[in-house]
Amino acid sequence: MNSQESVTTLNTQAWALRTQDAAQARTLAEQAFSLSSAAGFDEGLADSLRTLAWLNMEAGQFAEALPQALRALQLYEPVGQTEKKADILIVLSQIYSRLENYSTALDYGLQVLTLCRRHGYVHHEALIYQILGTAYSMFGSPNEALRYFQMGMEISSRLDDNTMRARAYNNLAYFYCRMQRYAEALEPALEALKLLDKIESLSIKSATLHTLGAIYAGLEDYPQALSYLQAGMAASPVDFHRLACMIESARIEIRRGSYPQALEWLDEARVVAERLNASNSTAQIFRLYADLYKAQGDFENALAYFEKFHAAHEIAFSEQSDHRMKSLQTIHDVETARLEAEAQRQKNASLQAQIERHQQSIADLDAYADMVAHDLKNPISIITGYAELLLQDLDAVLDPQSRSYLVGIADVSGKMDELVGELLNLARVRKQEISPQPVDMEAVFRQAMRRVEHLVSRYHAAIKLKTALPAAFAYPAWVEEIWVNYLTNALKYGGQPPHIEVGAAPAASGLVRYWVRDNGDGLTPEMQAKVFSGKYERFGKFHIEGHGIGLTVVKTIVDKLGGEVGVESDGLPGHGSTFSFSLPVTG
Repeated sequence: MNSQESVTTLNTQAWALRTQDAAQARTLAEQAFSLSSAAGFDEGLADSLRTLAWLNMEAGQFAEALPQALRALQLYEPVGQTEKKADILIVLSQIYSRLENYSTALDYGLQVLTLCRRHGYVHHEALIYQILGTAYSMFGSPNEALRYFQMGMEISSRLDDNTMRARAYNNLAYFYCRMQRYAEALEPALEALKLLDKIESLSIKSATLHTLGAIYAGLEDYPQALSYLQAGMAASPVDFHRLACMIESARIEIRRGSYPQALEWLDEARVVAERLNASNSTAQIFRLYADLYKAQGDFENALAYFEKFHAAHEIAFSEQSDHRMKSLQTIHDVETARLEAEAQRQKNASLQAQIERHQQSIADLDAYADMVAHDLKNPISIITGYAELLLQDLDAVLDPQSRSYLVGIADVSGKMDELVGELLNLARVRKQEISPQPVDMEAVFRQAMRRVEHLVSRYHAAIKLKTALPAAFAYPAWVEEIWVNYLTNALKYGGQPPHIEVGAAPAASGLVRYWVRDNGDGLTPEMQAKVFSGKYERFGKFHIEGHGIGLTVVKTIVDKLGGEVGVESDGLPGHGSTFSFSLPVTG
């Protein structure tokens, strides 16, 4: 199993366990996060952040959950995982709702709703109706809240999903409870209760039992209320839910005059609230302390706790404001990063399109050059052959000027034949893919020397090997073409007679530099700048001189082998030029 498969397995298990075993789900998600971060696996990273954001949201750790959710949303954008994107939008809607930023919660919720309707995610749609109902309820729009709760209830009733149905019943019941419509709240709460034995989600079990406790408290059936709240604390997977049951239990005990028991609940709740850094809950607890002491006639303590309540309330308000500011900053940072990433993606896409167009143009030109070269090669060979035949057959009767014309035709057609061969070679090199291998450079050089023997003899040249030629990573046939090209140019355009030196020396970055030095007229800086582009040519009366397309072939070969080409010359007659090429050294 490779790393991506391992990450996918861990994330699948973590997401499945999140409602049953939060601790194990967190461990698996954190492992997946580490592995996907190291491997640069963005989808795996997004999946692990989705689980961690959900777990932190359920635990009330919104400062951790929010950036994780926003980062996951950013990562899901380019990979097209719309269903997982819906998951994370739901988490964001819930986080903002619990942070009491209901306008943002509604914004994310409505995004999810659009996504669900477009792609047919019925389970997500049922859930988001309930989340939107909660947000509208807190936002002070009870009629709109009830409409969404009822739509969620209607869809959930059609699903073969007891967890979703229990959640829908409980949310509707809790809405009625908050509206103090306790009789109407009881029916859906009891329907949710019937489903608890059929579901595994401990958070929904705990929430349903808490809702029943609050409803029976509103109906003033305190024993029944306390019984459900006690069961809710036992079922709760996190302190965040247990704390809500403790506070409600303390409130009930104060109402029924059981002050010692109320004090025990408040003391226990205070410890949990401080551990969770739950400032809102701490403020509620201080208010209940004040109510408790006031009911007992201890006005001094009551006043002290009222003051603590107001101080805690101010702290909670400040923390909420701070959370909102941090949330806005996080959103700004994530959105800025998203826009920068999108701009870079578009830039990369544009560059890739340009590269593909250029590659296609090169391929088209190569194909055209190949076609033209093949079409030209036969007629040029015929012209060369006829010119040579005329020179042989009419040698005795040709006047000097006619002989000069025929020699010129033969020379130019021969040069054209070489040029066509180089065009074919260039097209072949550009298309051919090879795997570099260790090459015995001296053996390749000897083979190249055999190919230019006729030119050495014609020009009465001397070629001297000044150093050993170390092996390099290359492709033998291609390197032979480089040597033949460099030697041919040195023989044709060197001194009279040509004196040529060949050698090699270490170069930077693990390369070895091979060179060929002639004793010709040399090249000006302008010529040197153009010589490997095929743009430098000098035209004589009946012949073409210059390095031409052959050096373009050399540069193409060396580039594909991971090396470099070069030329050095001071441009002074007789000082010549030194042409070089570098290749990766072996060993």
